[in-house]
Amino acid sequence: MFPEATRCLKASAPLFSKNVFLNASAHGGSSNLPLRRSLGVSHCLAAKVAPPKKPRERVEIPGLEVVTYGDRMHYVPGLAKPVYPSWERSYKDPRYYKSPPAQEMALYKDKPCYVFNQRTSVLEGVRQAAWLTKTSVMHGLPPHLVSLSATAENQLPNQDERVQDAIKHARFWDTTEPRPRKERYSNTLLLNLLHLCATLQPTHPAVGRRILAENYSLAATWTRGEDLFQIRGQNGLLHCSMDPLPRVCEEKEVFETSDQVLESFYPVSPTIDLQQVNVYKEDVNCTGFRGDYPYPHAHTLYFLETPDPNFKLRPEQFRAKMIMFTFGNALARAHKLYGTQPQTLLERPVTVQAVGTNGRIFQFLVFQLNTTDLSGDDGIKNQVWLDEDVELYDFAKVRPLIKKKEVKVPAGLTGYKPETFSKFLALYLHGAESNVWMTSTLTDDLMEEEEEDEESCFNPTEVKMSQIVMPCHCNHRQELSVGQLLKWMDSTACLSAETHAGSLCVTASMDDIHFEHTISVGQVVNIRAKVNRAFNTSMEVGIHVSCEDLFSDRHWRVCHSYATFVTQRTNTGQKVTLRPVVPQSQQEHVEYSVAAERRRVRMLHSDIIKELLSSGSVEQADSSAVCSGMAAEKTRVESVELVLPPHANHQVNTFGGQIMAWMVNVATIAASRLCQAHPTLRTIDMFTFRGPSQVGDRLLLRAIVNNAFKNSLEVGVRAEAYQEEGPNRHINSAFMIFEVLGDGGKPSPLPRIRPEPVEGERRFQEAIARKKIRLDRKYIVSRKQSEVPLSVPWEPRNQVYLSYNNVSALKMLAAKKNWRLSTEKDKVRLYTLEQKSMLSFRVEAEVDVPAHRAFCLLAELSNRTSWDTHYKKCELIHRVDDDDFIYRVVTPSVHQSAVGSPTSSSQGDRILQDFILLASKRKPCGQGDPYVIALRSVSLSTHPPFEGYNRGEVLCAGFTILETNNNMSLISYYNQASPEVLPYISTDIAGLSSSFYHTFCSCSQYLSRNRLQPAAEELAGTYEATETNSPTHLLSEALHSTKL
Repeated sequence: MFPEATRCLKASAPLFSKNVFLNASAHGGSSNLPLRRSLGVSHCLAAKVAPPKKPRERVEIPGLEVVTYGDRMHYVPGLAKPVYPSWERSYKDPRYYKSPPAQEMALYKDKPCYVFNQRTSVLEGVRQAAWLTKTSVMHGLPPHLVSLSATAENQLPNQDERVQDAIKHARFWDTTEPRPRKERYSNTLLLNLLHLCATLQPTHPAVGRRILAENYSLAATWTRGEDLFQIRGQNGLLHCSMDPLPRVCEEKEVFETSDQVLESFYPVSPTIDLQQVNVYKEDVNCTGFRGDYPYPHAHTLYFLETPDPNFKLRPEQFRAKMIMFTFGNALARAHKLYGTQPQTLLERPVTVQAVGTNGRIFQFLVFQLNTTDLSGDDGIKNQVWLDEDVELYDFAKVRPLIKKKEVKVPAGLTGYKPETFSKFLALYLHGAESNVWMTSTLTDDLMEEEEEDEESCFNPTEVKMSQIVMPCHCNHRQELSVGQLLKWMDSTACLSAETHAGSLCVTASMDDIHFEHTISVGQVVNIRAKVNRAFNTSMEVGIHVSCEDLFSDRHWRVCHSYATFVTQRTNTGQKVTLRPVVPQSQQEHVEYSVAAERRRVRMLHSDIIKELLSSGSVEQADSSAVCSGMAAEKTRVESVELVLPPHANHQVNTFGGQIMAWMVNVATIAASRLCQAHPTLRTIDMFTFRGPSQVGDRLLLRAIVNNAFKNSLEVGVRAEAYQEEGPNRHINSAFMIFEVLGDGGKPSPLPRIRPEPVEGERRFQEAIARKKIRLDRKYIVSRKQSEVPLSVPWEPRNQVYLSYNNVSALKMLAAKKNWRLSTEKDKVRLYTLEQKSMLSFRVEAEVDVPAHRAFCLLAELSNRTSWDTHYKKCELIHRVDDDDFIYRVVTPSVHQSAVGSPTSSSQGDRILQDFILLASKRKPCGQGDPYVIALRSVSLSTHPPFEGYNRGEVLCAGFTILETNNNMSLISYYNQASPEVLPYISTDIAGLSSSFYHTFCSCSQYLSRNRLQPAAEELAGTYEATETNSPTHLLSEALHSTKL
């Protein structure tokens, strides 16, 4: 033993017995300690321990109370020790709490659930993750995605140099450690690269619509086979976006995944290494954010290697974790959008990206969720594109690597690979390009409307207003209040009307307003109003409201409506007659011609509701659901507003917009009482101001919920004005439609309402009628002409809107300017117009017949068989009113011959084609307007397709007859060629025949022969079979008595 060890033992000798030490000299050292063969124990360890003291017995003396020092909070000599109650285990301190057995917990279930969290390391890696998520794995990123960063406009200035500086900052300059830790420099490098990509926001505004979220919680549940799986836990960085990522592959490639077979790893169980739990919640789906979070879509997940060495994942398991968490984010979002029921094919796939790195090697991943039906291995599968182990650089050394006096790796950054950052940048820009496309599609309507204004001359009646939305204009959700928007709309429209009239004007009515989007704080509202048409003392003003985001340069339409203004009488009591509006651009011509039809519908709006209620067309509600609903009286709201000078306009009358804002306020309160949430106003039905209100009036506002449907509710509002003395004056009544938006922006189900007797039931039934009218307007009036089906079912409740759509479609087609002359023969001209996938043609010529006489002759389709060879039979089915009729027309079928020309079917084939046509005729509303005869297909339940006939459809057709000089008229025939109509005219368009010329010559001869024949004789006896006592008779009289 060494001498130093001996001295240490001697120093500690007093603490031990001498029997402990042996003779150290036997081991090579020198020592004077005696050699003893037995080992002893020190005296301090061998001392006897005193027995524990027995507690002193407490002596209780009857009649005396023991005095303790418990109240003194400290020990006091002479006083007894206090006795406290024993501690109970109900205390919830986790240091002492002992959880009950799992079988006794409330969420315990016999069926286990397999959980994947952020620390799970699955044995089979990517193969196991692909099986769990029913995913087809493709190696390498999609080529079109990688090419996003190939163009110059999608790259950074001095890109390679700036990326290398970002790497050097993370590896060398961010720390003073000679060898920085991987978890430190990998996080710094990722943030540096994200900061570099964010500098592209000026050229890619959609980048500004994203935000980084850290340590969010994720939960998603799905069933695979007979097992239940969940993804839970927190992850690192998530790039959230306002807009979803576009789909990576088309629908055809998605369907092709049905033939792919998932890779199996039998006999290993797919649930190996997953946490098996029996205490869990079913159907847990949480994206980690609230439903009203403005960035609901997951864009890219960023994964870093964990700093904990106990849970470090190998590269294969790291990639499996990326797949599972991207799948979890996509699945949670799909459940929010489409519900938790399995969907075989999602209407729109959910795409999520992921980037993983350890500071040098990157993993890139793109996941597309195509289906949520994950129970079996068959059918459509999800898709993932994986680019693995991509190096950004080779080495980053603080000191050079020297071996055998030779520098193997120099100090600094070596082996930089620019293509790796290009992939990183491509994933970052993914969605920015498509968002620009989405923005352009949102603004298509605005661009089409403003195109004509840019190329046309100045419109003197146009008034523009731009307002930036401030917090004082908004509601609790920081969205622009609808009442404030109505104020701005009414002010702008009033200024436009007064500009044209040159006198004071007041709001008479407002057409339906449907709010397509909401407006947030900081955005700009652009309102544009101009007079479409002026009648005698009233005029129609079109109002366009759009929104602008100053930071992303996006524009989108918010709403579009029409207001009617009337002029006030002069001081002498005379009416102010308006001068006519002269349209300049194509869009103005369309609005001018269709304004008369809108005025006609406006006058009949109340009659339509009465007709629906009287004819019994309104369906009765489920009595059991109504009886169990909330009483309508609980939603009643009354409020009184005093009209002050700030509420009045320059005419000392209460602003119509201010009245509407107050009405919106009480309607919102009534809707909130029913749904017990914050409702969103979607639609305001057409309403009319019945009288004026002045400063000093008390405005009494009453609101009540009339009816609650599945996802919407209607609130009726009534405004009355009164002075200190005198009766109440009815100012206005309006009906507003509210929705409650849930997760994903979709309407939530609403509780039912129980109406009060008599008046409540009347309002309940009228609300159902108004809903039917809204659906008809949405399906008929708002529907684009190119949509299918073309033949809308005709019913008494939608006849007014079908007639409006019929006439307005023909007027819009006639107002187009891009007609191209195709063929001309003896002053009979054939024009064509190509619009997207639609071909239209026009045949026109001038005839020596007065316009009103030609109108009477051509409006009677029953006589068309005498001059049109294409009409074999034409019979009147139903007379709707004096202006609208329904015919059945039979024509021969046409097919293409061998040389490409159309030929009629032989008699032996006996194949005919029939059409059910709605014919609407209109006389001129003002000077310069043409006579109109519009035709379109409808369907009747009483006339289904007949055997032996091919049912054809006419999208838009008809005549316009314009009176010219010397009692002559210019007749134009229009037709939007459907597949059933195109064969009749195809050779004429190609110039191979002139059948159009012979047909028009026959028409001209027919008009000339009957030029002097009274129209009454021609039309006599035609409508003998018409039922005058039909349910629509009252409405027909109203239509006939309407003066335009």
